[in-house]
Amino acid sequence: MKTLRDKVTEMFLAQHELNCKLHPEWWKQGWNFRLAIQMEAAEAIDHLGWKWWKHQDSNLKQAQMELVDIFHFLMSDLMMQVGETPTEDAIEGLTDFVLRRVQPIEANLSTARVRGDLETLLRLLEPTQHLRMLLLASVLEPLMLVEAFTRACYALDMPLETIYSWYLGKKTLNRFRWEHGYDDGSYRKIWHDGCEDNVHLERILDSTSDDVTEQEIYDALAAEYEKTEEA
Repeated sequence: MKTLRDKVTEMFLAQHELNCKLHPEWWKQGWNFRLAIQMEAAEAIDHLGWKWWKHQDSNLKQAQMELVDIFHFLMSDLMMQVGETPTEDAIEGLTDFVLRRVQPIEANLSTARVRGDLETLLRLLEPTQHLRMLLLASVLEPLMLVEAFTRACYALDMPLETIYSWYLGKKTLNRFRWEHGYDDGSYRKIWHDGCEDNVHLERILDSTSDDVTEQEIYDALAAEYEKTEEA
């Protein structure tokens, strides 16, 4: 069974591979990952229905999905800070850097729950304040940026183990699309029941464990898509 450290390292390596498809020396291109983080954080806040002067329905699932996108950009930004080709050793170091932010937050939450410290729990589990910190991404030190992201994950009930499942899921769905005609337009994004493919991905991930493999996700997508092709 993969440890959380294994999963975070795997995501860093996968993100590096993905970025290299956009440019072989992507870390030298000056791409503004911090701005991307800010924009995704703003979208997450919108999904939580913050406008007190009008009726809004909060959409937790969509807010959680924004965290997955934020982690794509956060990992890219951290790798870019290395200043050279992100080697496996450098990525291992970045994994440790991220996990060192996770452990004290988990400990604080655990202690607050045991003590029944409602004030601390409300402060730690109020998502908007942590997402607002991410709106300041352009001026935050890496440590504060990772900490704000980690706190937002816990506040939205989206720990890194679940981030991993969704990261793997999005990666697998993209591969599935391209292997089924996405490039020539023959791929059908709306499936047999009238729902988009990303909705089917959501259902698959909701029904599996955090240790789901890429092949299991792919096979589940293929089984559902076959019904679409037969329709």
